[in-house]
This record gives sequence, C-alpha cells and structure tokens, in this order.
Amino acid sequence: MRRRFILGAALVSALGVGISNARAAMTLTAAGTADGFALSTFVDSFTNGGNIGPIGIAFNSSGQAIIGDYNTGNMYVFNDFDGQHATIAASGNDGTQIAGLVNLGGILYGAQQGTGQLLALNANGTINHVVRSGLTGITGLVADPLTGHLYASMSGQIIEIDPVANTVTTFEAVGADGLTLSADGSKLYAEVGGTQIIGYSTATKAQVYASGTIAGTPDGTALGTGALAGDLFVNTNGGTLVEINLSTNVQTVVATGGSRGDFVVVDPNNDSLLLTQTDRVLRLTAPNGSGFEGAAPLPSTALGGLGLFGALGLVQVLRRKRATA
Repeated sequence: MRRRFILGAALVSALGVGISNARAAMTLTAAGTADGFALSTFVDSFTNGGNIGPIGIAFNSSGQAIIGDYNTGNMYVFNDFDGQHATIAASGNDGTQIAGLVNLGGILYGAQQGTGQLLALNANGTINHVVRSGLTGITGLVADPLTGHLYASMSGQIIEIDPVANTVTTFEAVGADGLTLSADGSKLYAEVGGTQIIGYSTATKAQVYASGTIAGTPDGTALGTGALAGDLFVNTNGGTLVEINLSTNVQTVVATGGSRGDFVVVDPNNDSLLLTQTDRVLRLTAPNGSGFEGAAPLPSTALGGLGLFGALGLVQVLRRKRATA
C-alpha cells in the first residue's frame, strides 16, 4: 500500500514561503519519496518578472519541448533531456505573453492572453497565423484528439473551439484556469475560483467532481496512469505539488518548497510530468508501473510535406471518416 501523508494545518500555513522566492527549490516530501517519485530540473534560468516566468509548454511533432516565457514573450525550443538553461537564444518573440500551449494533431496552438487570440504556431513556437480573435483573457488550453477540438479557459467561461471550422461555443459559464481532459475525452477538469478543481462531463456538461479546497491556489493539473490511475496531480501557485485521489478526495503533498507553479504538460517521450515554476521547469518522474495521461503528438513524418494548412485538411478528412464509420 502506498503511504499517505494528509495535508495538515502546519503545512498549509507554510505554503506562502515559496511565492516570493523566485529561486526556491521544490523538493519531494517524505510522502513523495516513499511513493517512489523522482524530481529533477528540465530547464532553469528563465528571467522572471512580477513572479511569473514560463507558463505554457507543449511538445512538437519532433518530440521537442516548446516553452513560452510569459514574462518576456520569448518562445524556446528544447530537446528532451534534463539540466538545460534558458540562457540559450530563444526561437522568437510572440510580441505578447502566451499562456497555454497545446499540440492537437501535430499542430501547435497558443493562447495569447494579452490580445485574446488563439494562435497557430510553427514547430519552433513562432507565430504562423491567428486562428481566432476576441477571446478575452484566453489562458488555458487542452486538446481532445478524438474530436479535433480544443477547450480553453478565458474570462468568465470555458469554451470549446473547433479550430478547423473556426467555431466557438460556451462549454461552461465559469471562470477557470488550468484544464485537463481525461484520455477518453469524457471528463474535463478545471481549476475554478482559485481554490478547487471541478470536473465536468463533456457529454452533458454537468458537474461530476469537486475536489474541495486545495491550499496554495491550484493551477495546472494532470491525471495519473498505471498505479496512479484515479489520482489527479495539481501544481499550485504556492510552490507545492498535490496528489488527489478522485474517489476519496484525500490530498497528499508530493513536493513542496517551490516557487509559483502554473501549467504542466505530460512528456510524450517518457510519460513524465513537466511542471512550470517561476524561473524553471521541473520534471516529475512517476514510480515504476505508473505515469501521467497525455496524448502523444503525431510523428514528424506523419505530416511531412503537408505544411500547416495541409495538416488542417488532413484533420478534416480524418474527422469525416470517424463520423461515417
């Protein structure tokens, strides 16, 4: 049986320590160590401003990590190994802050929060074109590869976007931030109100889960697999990583002492979890027999020679085939 350390009052009172320290080092708790997690640094040395640094992360179809530095607007490309530094030259500057990043069918999308635009990006994170404007405060993005749609959090609502037809519908009239979709596409989990995670049925839009209060301001989330199936992992602004059992709502603090945590992404190359901090991105490796849910991007050869618009056409064809199957 995996050991459990319940979130206690003493720890709750200490959660604010990492918020003002941009270079606070997150470390595993006794619970995280006992359960077999490992924590390492993927990239450090981001220049933070106003306590915000990297937020959005996605993997392109070549297996490289694209990271958006919210503070500077720079987009970085990193190969998938630990111990790198953000002092290398950025691939470009998007002109304003990109928050959420996601790979859908081999195409990268970015939420340009300041301008309220959904962007299609090139493989190196630079802007290809604007998909949709007028999305005030668009922040978090999550992809549903089964439908070819995106879910996005924005000011006062969660929306569903069809990037091919360029349509937008309201999924839920609630202010949210980080989003996670179950692998079967049936449940959408959203950080709501800065205090908890709410789960919704994507079929009925009804609420099907509520975590209760999570200390430290929850943000980015990911679902576990294998021995971790049924658990939700939450990166908090207060510098902690919290594991929540979705059946019992028992909370276990896996890591603490970090700086501001924002979005997370599952590494499709090895099923580890990349966690943003104020000036760095950390890697959480699950114990043997476990991992984190995340849809792997298409191999780079799958879309070779098509280009962005050709890839969009391929997505349309595949969706028509599913509809008639």
